[in-house]
Amino acid sequence: MTRIATVARAALAAAALIGGTLVTGATTASADPLPVGTFKIQTNSLRCVEIGGADLPYQAFIENCGTLNLNQQFTYNPLTKQIASVGRLGYCLDADEFEGVKFIACDPNSVLQRFESQPRSFGRSTITTEDDPFLGFSYLSDGGVTLSLTSGNSGFSDANFFRFPLI
Repeated sequence: MTRIATVARAALAAAALIGGTLVTGATTASADPLPVGTFKIQTNSLRCVEIGGADLPYQAFIENCGTLNLNQQFTYNPLTKQIASVGRLGYCLDADEFEGVKFIACDPNSVLQRFESQPRSFGRSTITTEDDPFLGFSYLSDGGVTLSLTSGNSGFSDANFFRFPLI
């Protein structure tokens, strides 16, 4: 019985460390429902975010989802809150109010690369930038061709909903 209690305490401590709450028989619930592991970022229109372009910074395109397309696969680090590309290692999603949404070299100290997700309705979530004391926060949006930003002050719409199917 002592071993089970020790394992349970260790699991709760690990969940608390990454900001989650351990729920028996379910996945970890937290303010960050971005999955652990490799996933796609699927828009409400059932298209996928894809890192693309030949020159830096790489663009965050919205394309038809491809089963084996590594440029549409991402990982999330709950400690740094970065969304990293699998297809182009070392590049993370970066959202700047003035320069837009793009992929640049991962920098764990950059506030422009910190994202959170909040569950909404019908298995969908919104992805927000870290709350800036001067600019507030923004929602990532399906801009049709590329990801864009929508001010958090304007609320959210269907363009701000995403799903995260695991690979």
